[in-house]
Amino acid sequence: MRIRFIEAIASKWPLAKKKDVASMPRLLLSLVAGLFYLAPSAADWVYPNAPTQLAWFYKPPIDGSTSAQLAATFQNFILTKNDETYRNQLKTLGVTAPVMQYVRSDGIHDPCKGTCPCSIQPYGNQVAWTIGDYCSIFSSHPEWFLRDTSGAVVKLPDGDQLYAAMDPANTGWQQFFLSRVKTSQETMGWDGLFLDNLQAGLGQFQLKNILLQKYPDDASLRFAVQNFTATLYNSYFHPQNRPLQANITSLPWLTETSAWFDLMLYLDGAMEESFAMGWHSGEWLTTEEWGDQLSRLEVSQSQGKRVIAVSQDSQTETARQNFGFASYLLITNGLSSFRYTGTVDDEYEYVWLYPNYTTAKALGAPLGKRYNDLANNAWRRDFDHGYVLVYPVNHVATIVISTPPPPTTTPLHVSRLGMWYTDSYLVSTEVRIQNPSGGYPPANSSVSLSTKLPNGTTSLTIGTADQWGIATFSVKSTLKGTYTSTVTNITGSNVSYDASKNVATTVTKTIK
Repeated sequence: MRIRFIEAIASKWPLAKKKDVASMPRLLLSLVAGLFYLAPSAADWVYPNAPTQLAWFYKPPIDGSTSAQLAATFQNFILTKNDETYRNQLKTLGVTAPVMQYVRSDGIHDPCKGTCPCSIQPYGNQVAWTIGDYCSIFSSHPEWFLRDTSGAVVKLPDGDQLYAAMDPANTGWQQFFLSRVKTSQETMGWDGLFLDNLQAGLGQFQLKNILLQKYPDDASLRFAVQNFTATLYNSYFHPQNRPLQANITSLPWLTETSAWFDLMLYLDGAMEESFAMGWHSGEWLTTEEWGDQLSRLEVSQSQGKRVIAVSQDSQTETARQNFGFASYLLITNGLSSFRYTGTVDDEYEYVWLYPNYTTAKALGAPLGKRYNDLANNAWRRDFDHGYVLVYPVNHVATIVISTPPPPTTTPLHVSRLGMWYTDSYLVSTEVRIQNPSGGYPPANSSVSLSTKLPNGTTSLTIGTADQWGIATFSVKSTLKGTYTSTVTNITGSNVSYDASKNVATTVTKTIK
């Protein structure tokens, strides 16, 4: 549940962040570039299907990386309202995947922290993004808010900002949320919606010792959240072919998998933001938790859902990055993407690239599902040009590129050679070829034949053997004398010519 809110002057400068004052010229160039981009319709995007994909979210990078570098490196993108110009740059640079609009699903921004009226511009990472929205909603629709057992509105501090939690089952709130995102989708050129903090349980409230008035347990809150998601999915996103994805958080202990799939019913994809390791730096999942998590993402993909696997720690923790990425390689099938990023605020806006991203491309396509390599006490997955081994007990992983062996060739030889003459002046030669076991040759195997005529001239012909390995050649000639046919080669896909096994290589026919 990483919340990004670097939007202090975003309403005036769409790409700006808190420290971007010196970068206004670059922003102006970006804005000009965006003027020449036409926002696509919902049908103009195509998901990538490569075995290995990287995901970028939730804001443009602040480390100097260019949009061209991002478009060339990452395949899937989630950005935030007011990032439309940057999004358009990515599109013009060749990004074909739907660019998702990030929105918090659990609350609205209270920029004045309870003081009304309020003239401060709210952040664009939630739907109450118009000046005065919070105060208007608080005054006119108090029933929209989520409340604790004392009746107080549940507040969600986030850094130096404050959000107010909303009741996911309230139909008024649902319709307001839907109206706002529908407008932004259709007027600002977004392809789909990404919901952050889609609560599968009471986790974040229990951490703060908050007891909810309406939702005493995980299941009751999850049912309300499911109702909220179903409203969005059924009434707009699914009929409009706009993907709806979410970061599913607060999965209840021991029922993580069932809770995950409860919410996936009305989603096209989801993020696992603590993939293959714990949320906190240096923290690991148990072997059972790791295995359950991988299985959950495998099943999601088998259902046609897309998944984003996010592993987190510091940039220099390369062993943890390698373990997370290799775990991802065990389960990816073209519907998933990966990112390794940091746990410190703003690190989501830094581009971290690692050599194993390039190595993985050389693996090629997976040859099947992962399997338990009992001899090595590891999980293994084989690829066209290598394999991945992951040791979940000691948190070690290996990505191996192996030089593929030369293609296996089938040696072929001549098993029968015959020659005859007909009254229509045709001199014919029949060649039959077979493999060492006496079986038929591979399809499209060809025979090269040289036929010498009585006058010394030579006819060179290549014929394709039929399904029984027979190739027939004919020369029309009125010459009398001896005709000699010689098999000079046998070719084809992954075949070789073993002349030493021929029953005959040359045959003659004398015409008197």
